[in-house]
Amino acid sequence: MACTPDTRNRRHWILWLTFFLLALLAMVFTCVDGCPDQYTTPTSLDRHKKTCKYVRSQRQALQKVRFQKSQASGSKEAPAKQARRAQQLQREHVMNQTGPAPSTVHRGPCPSADAPAPMDVDLPHDTLGHPESEAHVDGLSEIDAAPTAHPNPINFAPLLTASGRPRRQYRVPNRFRDHIPDVSAPSLSTVPQPEPSRLPRVLLVVRDRVVTAANVFGLWRDYPRRPTVEPDSFLTLEDLANPEPPSLPVPTEDDSMSTEHDDAQAETLHNPFTPFLSRTVQLLMGWANNGNVQKSEREVDDLVHNVILDPDFRPEELQGFKANRENRRLDRSIAESKLRSQFAEATIDITVPSGDKNIRPSVFHVPGLLCRKITDVIIEAFNDPLAFHYHFSPFRILRKSPITNEEERVYSEIYSSDAFLKEHENVQRHSPPPPDNPHCKLEKVIAAVMFASDATHLASFGNAKAWPIYLMLGNLSKYFRALPNSGAMHHLAYIPTLPESFSEFASNCHAKWRTQKSDILTHCRRELMQAVWRHLLDDDFIHAYKFGIVVTCIDGIQRRVYPRLFTYSADYPEKALLATIRDKGLCPCPRCLVPRSLLDRLGLPQDIAIRVQGFRTFFADKVKAARKAIYSLGRPIGGKNVQDLLKDFSGVPTMNAFAERIPTFNPSDMLAVDLLHEFELGVWKTLFTHLIRILHAAAPGDQAVIDLDKRYRAISTFGRGTIRDFCGNPSEMKKLAARDFEDLLQCSLPAFEGLLEEPHNTRLMKLLYHTAEWHALAKLRMHTDGTLELLERLTTDFGKLMRQFRDLSCPEFATVELPREANARRQRQLREQARLAQPCPINAARSTNEGDVPAASNPIPHPTSQPPSHSVPLPTVGPNPAVGVETSIGTAESVSPPEAPIQPPANSSSSRSMGGSRKPRTLNIFTVKFHFLGDYVRHIRLFGTTDSYSTQLSELAHRMLKALYGLTNKKDSMKQIGEKYNRKRALHDPAVQEMRDAALQEKLEAHHIISKSKNSPVNLFSFATSQPTDPAKKKFIPKLQDHLLGRLQQREFDGDTHGEFTADERNSIRIVNNRLYRVQTARINYTTYDVRRDYDTINPRTHPFVMCKSPEATPGAHPYWYAAVLGVFHADVQHFGAESVSPRPQVMEFLWVRWLGVVEGHRYGRKYGQLPKVGFVPDDDEDAFGFLDPSMVIRGCHLMPAFIDGKTVSLLRTNHPSEARPDKSLDDWASYYVGIFVDRDMYMRYSGAGVGHVDGLRMIPTPSSLEYVSDDEATSLSDEDSLRDSADEEEDEEDSDDGDGDLSDGDVGYDAP
Repeated sequence: MACTPDTRNRRHWILWLTFFLLALLAMVFTCVDGCPDQYTTPTSLDRHKKTCKYVRSQRQALQKVRFQKSQASGSKEAPAKQARRAQQLQREHVMNQTGPAPSTVHRGPCPSADAPAPMDVDLPHDTLGHPESEAHVDGLSEIDAAPTAHPNPINFAPLLTASGRPRRQYRVPNRFRDHIPDVSAPSLSTVPQPEPSRLPRVLLVVRDRVVTAANVFGLWRDYPRRPTVEPDSFLTLEDLANPEPPSLPVPTEDDSMSTEHDDAQAETLHNPFTPFLSRTVQLLMGWANNGNVQKSEREVDDLVHNVILDPDFRPEELQGFKANRENRRLDRSIAESKLRSQFAEATIDITVPSGDKNIRPSVFHVPGLLCRKITDVIIEAFNDPLAFHYHFSPFRILRKSPITNEEERVYSEIYSSDAFLKEHENVQRHSPPPPDNPHCKLEKVIAAVMFASDATHLASFGNAKAWPIYLMLGNLSKYFRALPNSGAMHHLAYIPTLPESFSEFASNCHAKWRTQKSDILTHCRRELMQAVWRHLLDDDFIHAYKFGIVVTCIDGIQRRVYPRLFTYSADYPEKALLATIRDKGLCPCPRCLVPRSLLDRLGLPQDIAIRVQGFRTFFADKVKAARKAIYSLGRPIGGKNVQDLLKDFSGVPTMNAFAERIPTFNPSDMLAVDLLHEFELGVWKTLFTHLIRILHAAAPGDQAVIDLDKRYRAISTFGRGTIRDFCGNPSEMKKLAARDFEDLLQCSLPAFEGLLEEPHNTRLMKLLYHTAEWHALAKLRMHTDGTLELLERLTTDFGKLMRQFRDLSCPEFATVELPREANARRQRQLREQARLAQPCPINAARSTNEGDVPAASNPIPHPTSQPPSHSVPLPTVGPNPAVGVETSIGTAESVSPPEAPIQPPANSSSSRSMGGSRKPRTLNIFTVKFHFLGDYVRHIRLFGTTDSYSTQLSELAHRMLKALYGLTNKKDSMKQIGEKYNRKRALHDPAVQEMRDAALQEKLEAHHIISKSKNSPVNLFSFATSQPTDPAKKKFIPKLQDHLLGRLQQREFDGDTHGEFTADERNSIRIVNNRLYRVQTARINYTTYDVRRDYDTINPRTHPFVMCKSPEATPGAHPYWYAAVLGVFHADVQHFGAESVSPRPQVMEFLWVRWLGVVEGHRYGRKYGQLPKVGFVPDDDEDAFGFLDPSMVIRGCHLMPAFIDGKTVSLLRTNHPSEARPDKSLDDWASYYVGIFVDRDMYMRYSGAGVGHVDGLRMIPTPSSLEYVSDDEATSLSDEDSLRDSADEEEDEEDSDDGDGDLSDGDVGYDAP
């Protein structure tokens, strides 16, 4: 059969395409001259260059040449050049903003044929270069020094639609600018040092201070000493993206081995598969020891792509393969290796008192401590590939505040905190010379050691538990440490528990075991904890702490490393153990000596004075005296002699290992705040629980609780797990984690609104608003001096509002226990009854001689029949010392009044009704967790933001521990876990990373990503006319033509259209084949407030709401517009006519949206305790539906229904299904609340203080967007009496505040959160 011309052409195309693909496969990317390595993708080459010694040597040579040139040209030349460059950039920015003349409109470049125009990237005038260098620039014109202003500002208020959305009769500002984070290393400039003083006997400390130039976000660094390495030079844009894990530099064999282990390195080079015999076995065992226990699709993909399809995989090498034999071979290699730290088993000795001065104390051996040496872990960490990102030289991050125009500090990482700066300077100036090398000239650096520990259950069923201690290094960025699989969280030790044989041992060696059993057990548990740390803080660590330890780092440079203890993350029971305090004492706080009777005084002057003046220290002399009384004189642990010594400061007779091993160290300094346990699972959980009690008492038949559950279930999800579905009934709080309570808080305002009568509803709304805002501020990953001042004032006011709600609203409701609380109390009582009924394992003769009461005669606790009064009792705080766990759900630190002990018969009706009645309960804020909220500002200033040392990191690390437990045979499981962890670390290969998309860099830089798929074509005319009664499709084609034509002619977008066009102009637009291509989602990339990249996925069915910059610039205007995306489209568009640039088809992307407008008359913000409220534009408005350029979307937003306003059919008048209602409903919510607390970035967009929101800083047109507005209702309250006496006055003040007054110049109609 003869070939047709079409067939020949097709064959030619196939041949050409095949040739092209072969050429691509044959393409090889080489490194610099001298490096023999070759790669097939640019991404692989970039990773290789991070650690290539040839690239590093060329960079060092180039830096040396540049440094010599700068020295030769003079020290003042570089700053002058930087100043001139900043001046030129500033002038260009002003010209771009103002244009050549007031009457000229500056247009952007034409968009390309296949992509939307990139977002403008302009440098703000107040963030160019360092302010000190700008101060010395001469000849700045007046227009350069002044902020950009429009030549003809418009002062009149804009016209509004029926829903309050502005119309088009006003000036349109530039579109939102989203700056890409700069990954280049900051340029360094030396600050001139003062001339040496000629005065005799004066020691002048000269530091080589270095200040970098300001970047596009206005941030610069101030190094007290010149850094020797800049780890941020290894960062890529992928590392600054939240969704993807950071890339790890792959070290060469020369870099990954320490020079101190030449023999081991030679052995490894001789056999690269050591300890295995082949590469095939190495690949397979590496996959088998990755710690995953589930056969998920990802695991199967990993097995296929990284093992079976590896070019070195040989099936014939697996003949006779046995996994057990290979694991034993690996374990022997680890035991003989000197390159890695490994777990070793140790026995801990604790001294048990005898209770008799004539009998010596006994020593009990506690087996099963699995631990690694701290110094070995530090050495291993400094040789890990992550060490390329370690910061050795601390610095301060500064910027010029856009609000006050003054220099302010930025707080984020540990290595830029005050604590790191102080310790680094102390090491440089005061560290003693090492005895083995008194003239050591190595660089001195500190290892910022951060500990974390938390007991956890290893399985859902059974009593398998583990108590791990983790070690992190603050030299590494918190964004790396937060990744569970990065290897930055090192397992240091697994704390053992007292074995079951201890009770028998103690009963034989203590003379009064039966009557003092609880005190002895509690004391020995404290002794065990401190003995473990005394073992970990061994002599090698103390020597390194004092003289440093020489480490050959991953870059091949030897440094002297000084370990320094910074933070210890733990929940309150472990804090009490570490601080060696009594958790139910008079002073329950591990950081200060506040009495427990003043725990509710958060924010009051008395509370602040105690935190400053009564900071806790370790009273070693009194503890030693108490121990002498116990161990030498035989006094009871809880006896009067001991308590007289320790009771005043809640001390315990246990020597603190940290204070004992490091005399200059205060253990209370390292006990960091813990937002997860102290607030989310502490204060907020307590408040939420009591609100449920109030709702039960407020409405008959629990109708208010039913409405609350229904509202929570109606709130939509948001983000990638940011807000999850509220399944079931949230009021029951069944199996809720901290993240679930966080979601409940972020959505609490619309859920609780209107469920209580006035004035309790208004008071509750203000309290919930302040609670959500305090949580958002405390959880920020980047703080400034301004945000910390706001957090400090919010803490004071939050304490006032909590006391006010407790004393004015709570007494109005007869609240009782929730059903689950009553059931939990009954279960505790039954367990206590069963425990007391068991015989004690003690020698019967001793019991008879000492006259001890038999166990069966002990009284059984029973709930009291008299309800407690509404007055707040004097509580005690902390967990039960006998069991070491919290004893009350939601109010773990509170203690109820003692219950009357009675002993009913076993089958009596009183016994059957035990716990059957529900006891009265009140809101208890006499808790240590409520008191802890006053320490957050100080800790952020000292150690950086709270996410660096949150217990959430240790909770994530538990996942690996539980996964390794699932791989054991459950016999001696902790030892097996240690072995498997050693194997996982030994086989950790940084070169084997998750496969990344080669275009990831481009995807991160793009503003938005919309699929080019054409799998869902839509005929334009059929789609527009298929539902003639649908208001959403009214004038669909003309509006689309106007939208596309306006974009092609580069007209400004006023929020509704790009302008009005005639029919002839519209006909110049042609959509190829009249086809639109509909896709499911659109990805919107944005720069977060903490200068990172993140994204939102817009889905018209599940996450349709987006926000864009409001064109309105007058005072009192809302900063954003909102829309619901009905469809995501792209089309091939042609433009003909006189104004056409090219008639060729070009791909244009657009969103079909339904607009929402701000509800008129609604006031919101901190002062009113209300969120912004918006609603759909009625369909009779000409611009209720339209099209939006995706490049104008800032990000997705979370809108929650205003349940109190109900639903309506007037906004979309149709009785048929509509495209505007994807859920096929026939009505709409009348209005929505904007979830400004949905995440930290969203909150900072409304506060106007986000560092990464360069354009967002001018969103809110007031110079005091962070100015705190004090709540008149929450006046200065010193005690409960003043609260009650001033209730009537505060209601009057509240009414006066809510009056409709004129807006001042500094008021924008709402209080910026």
